[in-house]
Amino acid sequence: MDARSIPARGLFDLTGAFDVIEHIADDEAVLLAMRGATASGGGAIIAVPQHRWLWSRSDEVAHHERRYDPGELERKLRRNGFEVLFSSSFTSLLLPMMAASRALGRGKQSSESANHEFMLDGRINRLLTAILRVEVRMTLAGMTWPAGGSRIVVARAV
Repeated sequence: MDARSIPARGLFDLTGAFDVIEHIADDEAVLLAMRGATASGGGAIIAVPQHRWLWSRSDEVAHHERRYDPGELERKLRRNGFEVLFSSSFTSLLLPMMAASRALGRGKQSSESANHEFMLDGRINRLLTAILRVEVRMTLAGMTWPAGGSRIVVARAV
């Protein structure tokens, strides 16, 4: 299905796009199509990569069109028939490591080295997962994060 023209109309109580819309040049067409598919009063949950300054060869290998600036997704959602209920960065505790990795690799990453970013030793992966779990617990306890590698937004169709 083409996410820019979802055939369902007002059918879903909840729609979601998790690391999807950054791959599509006309992201607002996707948000408008999601709004059309979502029943009035229904919800949408969207996750996207954040911070243009984190752009790297990894984004190119993943065929990203963009990384979002803070507030950008929220403005686009409002323009396309949604009310923002919750918005926060995530992968915040790991942001310094992400920034360092991107800065060190700037200008010298090949497609192979960009893919290597996703192939971690099991011990390192478990450690990073544990850090992310701490962040999730803190977020569920009510904390929002001003910066992070990604952004999560929960919105209501109006």
